[in-house]
Amino acid sequence: MEKKCSECGQTKPLTEFYKNSTCVGGYRHECKKCTVKNQMNPRDHPKERRKPKILAIEEEFDEPFADIVKGFALMGYSRNSVAMILEISHGYFNHLCRSMDLNKHFKKRTEWRKECRGNVTNHPKKSDEYYLNFVRQYPERLLFHEKAPVGLRSIQRRFGGFTEAKRLAGVI
Repeated sequence: MEKKCSECGQTKPLTEFYKNSTCVGGYRHECKKCTVKNQMNPRDHPKERRKPKILAIEEEFDEPFADIVKGFALMGYSRNSVAMILEISHGYFNHLCRSMDLNKHFKKRTEWRKECRGNVTNHPKKSDEYYLNFVRQYPERLLFHEKAPVGLRSIQRRFGGFTEAKRLAGVI
């Protein structure tokens, strides 16, 4: 039996393909030669193995991808923020950071938490009256859910339920 390689397009005997039970037909889609070629270290052949998305980012910024990521890290951006800016999925971006050894340039989570702790406590808290005004304005649950700028969960946590909030607001 023969199979066509999805990478090079050549038709080869099944002995030229690695077995893989998760693939249709029980064999990989690319031949052994193409599989080995694709598993080369991307640093050995940078332009050859780069994904089109990474190449587009490098062209847009006119710098190598690693330098772009380092620059964002030095400016204090988190991994997730950089992934969103570059429009790459978080999982793929984290994979790229691991494979290119770029994680060392980002702050550790504990450092982010230390910085955030001071800011969170300074956040002004809303009073009960603030929430009850919205309950008075939108006394029906569905209307409240659609129109009020605060969520039903906030009401449930603060007052124990929407009905209790309506009672406290004097609507019932």
